[in-house]
Amino acid sequence: MLVALGAVVVALCFGGLLGAVVRNALDAPVGWPRILVVAVAVFLGGSPLTTQVAQAAGLTGEDGTVAVSAPVALVFIVLAFAWAFALGVAALVVAEALWPTGTVRNPVQWVRDAFRGRRRVRRYAEIMRILSSYGLSRYVRGRRSADGGAANPARHAHSAQALVGALNKAGVTFIKLGQMLSTRRDLLPLPYVTALSSLQSNASPEPDGTVERILEAELGGPLSRHFAELTPEPFAAASVAQVHHALLADGTPVVVKVQRPGARDSVRVDSDILLRLARAIEERTGWGRQLGLSGLASGFAESLRQELDYRVEATNHRMVAASLATGDYGVVVPRIVDELSTSQVIVMTRLDGRALNDADSGLESLDAAARSALAQNLFRVVLDGVLVHGVFHADLHPGNMLLLSDGRIGLLDFGSVGVLDAETRQLLATLLYAVGIDDNVAATDALLMVVGSPADTDVTTLRREVGQIITTLRFRGDAGTDVFADLFDVVRRHGLALPPQVAAALRTIASAEESLVALDPGFSLIGSAQRSAADITARMLAPDRVADLAKARGSVAAVSLSRLPSRLERTTGALADGTLSVRVRPVADPEDRRWIRGRLNDAVVSVVAVGAFLAAVLLIVADTGPFVTPRIRLNTLLGFSLALCGFVLGLRSVLRVFMKTDRPTRR
Repeated sequence: MLVALGAVVVALCFGGLLGAVVRNALDAPVGWPRILVVAVAVFLGGSPLTTQVAQAAGLTGEDGTVAVSAPVALVFIVLAFAWAFALGVAALVVAEALWPTGTVRNPVQWVRDAFRGRRRVRRYAEIMRILSSYGLSRYVRGRRSADGGAANPARHAHSAQALVGALNKAGVTFIKLGQMLSTRRDLLPLPYVTALSSLQSNASPEPDGTVERILEAELGGPLSRHFAELTPEPFAAASVAQVHHALLADGTPVVVKVQRPGARDSVRVDSDILLRLARAIEERTGWGRQLGLSGLASGFAESLRQELDYRVEATNHRMVAASLATGDYGVVVPRIVDELSTSQVIVMTRLDGRALNDADSGLESLDAAARSALAQNLFRVVLDGVLVHGVFHADLHPGNMLLLSDGRIGLLDFGSVGVLDAETRQLLATLLYAVGIDDNVAATDALLMVVGSPADTDVTTLRREVGQIITTLRFRGDAGTDVFADLFDVVRRHGLALPPQVAAALRTIASAEESLVALDPGFSLIGSAQRSAADITARMLAPDRVADLAKARGSVAAVSLSRLPSRLERTTGALADGTLSVRVRPVADPEDRRWIRGRLNDAVVSVVAVGAFLAAVLLIVADTGPFVTPRIRLNTLLGFSLALCGFVLGLRSVLRVFMKTDRPTRR
């Protein structure tokens, strides 16, 4: 028992020493699990090997007795231990070169990932079968159709309907992708946008008791502690969540939005497949590269991930509420019940009203003046959110708006909220104002400053096309969605790409038209936008605001100017003294110098290693010098010692060449 315990202690000490050398002296981030495995293997295998070497060198007789003096035996023991240690280091170097630490998963993670990978493969195969069944696999593989493909309007219409069918069958993630693409007229032709806008994400309610269990797990404790009443049947059920009416313990009416169990896992798997599919399509097809499909998919996956975290929605909700509080808009939002809201549950006060798209919303009972006032209030919210506050509701369809019993408008569903910086807001206001005054040059310049133009952009043609849209606007009515659709077509034809938040802002203005016309059939989106943009632009150029901007930017310039005299004095003084010189430092960056020092050190170590090996070979083959054992000469012993030094230094050089030592260590 004591012998076994001693062996374990020695093995652990050996492993600790081995790890210290590899991780510090060799500067290698090797994981401790593999260090201990190699240490035990070397320790267990080294004992019989050492016995055989001792007998071959004449250190021990055939009966196992020591045949040399104690000092000589000690030297050989130390050398044998050092070689065993070096072989252990070599094993770790080879393992790190072939399977760097962090690339080999632990068994538990490997089994877990294997199950996930199997699920992903099955799901990927299912998606490909769906695409194939709708005749869409050729677009994924990059094959051209025989009848003209992208240039054939009939092919467009047929492919758009096939795409809708495939996305509907593929499930929630792909339905949401289609819904997102239906708002990107700058990316897709009109037939696709029209077809994709019909996608709906509906689902059957969860089985009885499921929602209650989720709420108890998320909120902690029985529901009676938080709610006086919870309606078991949802009044709205989508693929990701369902919504219930409830009463708080104090009697406050609320709505409770609960995420479906398994929604995150399903979206995670589908998002991974979507990213892989997008990368493959972008590599194989021209249309995928033109759309920047992998970047589009990455942005969608990130937005969907945030949408599944209801804490993000609660933050969006608060930002919009704060922007509405800055003015008397006559538009309200529910209040978030923070203490009952989590990443998978969100509770908010209930607004007393009906959606604008409901047949019995109550709009018909209002007179024309009241409806016009509601439309103007809502439009102020939309345009001020985009151009003034920079925080806006990005999904303003009639289903997300309520006509309240007190005559105001209520906004719902803040999963999608856009944020714009001050410069972009000013450029968008300039764009709308330029459209209103028939200035295609200013409109095009503002548009190019928003989207950023490639070097080969034909600006002259772009200005003419924008000018044609502005000119025809005065003679075809006030269909705002048509104007934005035409602008999106121009952007797409010229290979420009609207930033997602800018596209969301223009989409919000255009999509609000449906709700505005529902409130006031005579509402003019373009006319109101032009008047409002002119007013907002005037406010942006007001003397007070310009003065404030000048002060802010002038203070930055002042700091730079304050340093200019001393710099000029030093420069002119050196010029007068004839000591002015220009010094070029090609390796001024500390990282560059560190890299060069490292390479020089590696070169020196490699030279020393080669020299040690050559000296070792000469000493071993010389067969000269006194015998220190009946069979081993002193020069041979020195040769093996030098070989050990060269071996260790050579390992370091190999490790530095074949490994990246800046990887994080996985412990």
